Amino acid sequence: MKFFRYFFVALTATGLWGCASVDKAAIQTATDGKSLAIAATLDSTIRLSWIGTTAFNNDSSKLERPDWQLASLALKNAETTLSKGGRFTTVKALELDGLTKEDVLKHPAAQVADLIVVISPSVGGDFVPLNEVPLKGIGVRQRSAFGLPPYSAAYASLEAGLFETKTGRQIALVTETSLKMIVDKTHGKAALDKGATLKPELEPVVENDIKTVVSAAIQELIQRLGLGQE
Repeated sequence: MKFFRYFFVALTATGLWGCASVDKAAIQTATDGKSLAIAATLDSTIRLSWIGTTAFNNDSSKLERPDWQLASLALKNAETTLSKGGRFTTVKALELDGLTKEDVLKHPAAQVADLIVVISPSVGGDFVPLNEVPLKGIGVRQRSAFGLPPYSAAYASLEAGLFETKTGRQIALVTETSLKMIVDKTHGKAALDKGATLKPELEPVVENDIKTVVSAAIQELIQRLGLGQE
């Protein structure tokens, strides 16, 4: 089927797409020589969804994996990248668990810096033009139709906003969706069982692939914000 061929080609490697563009010259003027904080409002929820031929075939569930430490991973990646190049006087990652974006901007730890980048879950478009369902946050999307074998992909739909800490003014906001096809030599390409539950034998593969797409999305978000090294 055509959509399965598209699915396979698109996800043989990590795929990326996002939206929103910024004036990088204006961003440079607004940020150079300033202090920067970074925070993430990501929780431990992994969203699992199996999308079939029609909406009647769809199923979804949620999985809590706090030990995967995805927020910490995102912060570490962002801090390492943003510390390069000497654009900022200081770059500090803030571990502010369980807060909303609004709470982060008001937090005393954020107020110490001139600027803050806040990384949050977002909503990305589906990657197959059939029974399209948005990709929310971080998770696994499995696709099947017309009785053909299912395929799965790990994904991360994230956004990054750049704000002035003293005023709360948003300077820029960008989004990104990163995907990677899940493939295991022993267990195949279907990571989910009926009920959109994760197959236990594939959990180590899924954990690794989700961490890969989170890291890829963070790198792309920083570039889209105009804060990365060209």
